[in-house]
Amino acid sequence: MQDQFLSSFSLSLILDPVDFPKIDNLIYFLSRSGIQHLVLQLPTGNLYKLPSSFFICLQLRHLTLQRCLVRPPPVFKGFDRLISLELRQVTISTEALGSFISGCPLLEHLVLEHSDNPNHMEINALKLRSFVFIGNIHFINLKYVPLLAKVSHESIESSVKAGNYDLAAFFKSIPALENLQWDYRPGEVPEKLPSALNCLKRLYLSEVCVAEHVEVAWALCLIRSSPYLEELEIKGPGDLSGELLAFVPWGVEDEIPASFSDVTYNYLRVVKIKGVAGAKVEMQLIKVLLAKSPVLRRMVIDPDIGGDESLKVLAQITKFQRASLKAEVVYNVNAYPD
Repeated sequence: MQDQFLSSFSLSLILDPVDFPKIDNLIYFLSRSGIQHLVLQLPTGNLYKLPSSFFICLQLRHLTLQRCLVRPPPVFKGFDRLISLELRQVTISTEALGSFISGCPLLEHLVLEHSDNPNHMEINALKLRSFVFIGNIHFINLKYVPLLAKVSHESIESSVKAGNYDLAAFFKSIPALENLQWDYRPGEVPEKLPSALNCLKRLYLSEVCVAEHVEVAWALCLIRSSPYLEELEIKGPGDLSGELLAFVPWGVEDEIPASFSDVTYNYLRVVKIKGVAGAKVEMQLIKVLLAKSPVLRRMVIDPDIGGDESLKVLAQITKFQRASLKAEVVYNVNAYPD
């Protein structure tokens, strides 16, 4: 019989040492209190292993864990009421994590910060709608996520790995994808994905440096593969001020107009581009988007240069042909700090 009802509890500790036995007792109390929303964030240092009583918190609907050790007992079948799960810097085997996720049949929102496990992990989540992943995307296999509509990926320094990862298969496994925030640098990039991202409406690409062939090629691949886009945002690297004007020797800028010849963005209404420095690649992309978007309402450009150079870029952009008579181009001259 439960001692008393407690629906929500949050514990965040930032300093060692941590009294693990006291936390064990606390979790035991919560397991008997019908806890539904639990946040447990521990400091770096000695890993705290979740006690067996944690795995009988069967009323859980929202769970956040940070910096702890998770070893589910063999009898644990999952949390069948869990809706959202956030695991950050949690130590758990790949097999146990996959079983943990698949054992939560109502799971809709998943956040994983998972950088230190070199093994591939399968994710099966029938009702998953939102997935945020921080780490090396090479290790993720979205095996069955038929309703997944929002994906956000962020690389971290220790997980950046350019290689021959099958991104075409990755995106094919997300047929319902509508919103994509992407930060990844693959090794080989096709001009287009084999299967178009026909449900994708919002695309946000971060840390795109026009001086890097792979980064530009991948950004162009995703844009070309998304004919039903409604919103597009591209952000250049914030710590490379002035370097975006670097000479790009591989000539992809001359191929951009032809590579978009069979694409029209009949639904694209808003475009935001941050960190523009006037490089030819950037200007060609802006020109194509203006010419290929007949219902465009607003394009916002934040330059990464100032003074006369910035005004020259503005003058060039104002001459570009626009497919939409209602398209407004907002060029934030003051966005670049003098």
